[in-house]
Amino acid sequence: MRNDWEYGLSTDPGIYKPINEDRCFLRLGEKRRPGRRAILAAVADGMGGHGAGDRASQLAIDRLKNWWDRSMPLIVRLDERMGLLEREMAEVFRQINEELWNPPEGAASGSGTTLSVLIVIDTEYYVFHTGDTRVYLLWKDQEGRGAQPIPSSSCLQSTGNIHLKDSWTYNSLLQLSIDQTWVAEEVNRGRLGREALYTHPKRNVLTHCLGINDHVETIRTSGTWQMDELFVVCSDGFFSLFPEDRLLYEINAALERHKSLQEVSDALVHKACLLGAPDNVSLLLLRPASSGTFRGAWTKRLWNAAKSKK
Repeated sequence: MRNDWEYGLSTDPGIYKPINEDRCFLRLGEKRRPGRRAILAAVADGMGGHGAGDRASQLAIDRLKNWWDRSMPLIVRLDERMGLLEREMAEVFRQINEELWNPPEGAASGSGTTLSVLIVIDTEYYVFHTGDTRVYLLWKDQEGRGAQPIPSSSCLQSTGNIHLKDSWTYNSLLQLSIDQTWVAEEVNRGRLGREALYTHPKRNVLTHCLGINDHVETIRTSGTWQMDELFVVCSDGFFSLFPEDRLLYEINAALERHKSLQEVSDALVHKACLLGAPDNVSLLLLRPASSGTFRGAWTKRLWNAAKSKK
């Protein structure tokens, strides 16, 4: 347990699925330089039936773990890491896709998985994603915050940015991932309204994921985060029940009732099941601890990072 970050990770098969094909992974790495630590959070949602879906999502997480152990000790030491990180993650996604697309003889075929990966190093975050699992960033919008966290200009634009009540712990939300579904593409083209993401009968039809084609299209997003912000990584079994305004409400309400993020994630996944979750439900919450020591260290690192870029 690390005292400078707090987190919650919860997953449930849901009330209709006998097998949980979701897989979650969270790793808080050891500090490799003074004040610098790498964090990785991921959710994979497998599909394929006859046990193939859970094997596909587990394979994705296993390959991600192997990559972390092999490459992250070097990457976290670099000041200019984006190029190497993009190449490394592209290769990880390619390898997973190849193993699923061309399984060894005797292994189940026709399986696939979504994969959303969040990497946090120092004051920066990186998102690598394919499919329809999601990564969100929540924050308290107030005077003096500065520019909102927008994905890098080289990436596709995020599909949602919602602002709600100022009295809440978090009143703003940005989707850092992009749904690779038929409905999301129609919404982005202006042919469907955003509500179709939660109501359209074809909302679960994927256009990209790992294992369904001989190539993979990966969405990449990066930016900087600030203290008092919250990362959310979840499967479609969770967010399909909580559109953005409802998601903000439920997270804020749960934070008022519970002391830890683990209790919050457990409560939210339980509520999703009570609402009749038709799919597996997975939720990962991550934010920096509110201790004064960590806050001071974070501010110092941000200041040093800003000076180094001048």
